[in-house]
Amino acid sequence: MLNRALRMMDAHIITRLGFFIGDLHRQIEQLHQKQYAGTTATDTFTLYRGQGLSTGDFEQMMKNKGGFISFNNFLSTSNDCDLFYAFAESNQASPDLFGILFVMKVNPSQSTAPFASIAGISQEFPDSEGWYRLGMVLIKMDQFDKVEDIYQVLLNQTMDHEDKSHIYHLLGSIKKDQGEYQEALTFYEKSLASYRNTLPPNHPNLAASYDNIGVDVIYK
Repeated sequence: MLNRALRMMDAHIITRLGFFIGDLHRQIEQLHQKQYAGTTATDTFTLYRGQGLSTGDFEQMMKNKGGFISFNNFLSTSNDCDLFYAFAESNQASPDLFGILFVMKVNPSQSTAPFASIAGISQEFPDSEGWYRLGMVLIKMDQFDKVEDIYQVLLNQTMDHEDKSHIYHLLGSIKKDQGEYQEALTFYEKSLASYRNTLPPNHPNLAASYDNIGVDVIYK
């Protein structure tokens, strides 16, 4: 949702998440300075990003062939070409999207915007967007209050039941890690109720929700 808001220049959501965007930028700057201090042009490396582009965006990009491309959102990339090639290829199934694989040659000694590897502190989620992963960065840094604020804002913005279920589950996990089992149980129950609106009875996500509820009842 954060990246979507940045792409669409949604002033309302950007304003609501302004504190997080600024804090995230500073965190990336700190990681960048730590990871790439003293690098030279010989340390150039290649990163990949696969995504789907709408027909309009693709045509606009082709008009700028040989020029520069700028992004106004946070990018997740990888040094695993096969991973993002498969992701780009998966978008070909939609008649309204072009599957694009971006190949980026990065010279860390000449960077104009901060970037950093979050391989050691990030966690991937199925069908996730960037804000899930970025929220997990803060969780790994024990900044639970900021994560709660972020997910509460996102919870109020989304109408998608599956997104709501996932956010409730994340909030439950945060409360469980903090030892606040009653609040964790409340969030897990909300996650389960939301999942049951969209998922079949034998879906594994339901089993995980029941399991978390059972664990919290034991700890209570």
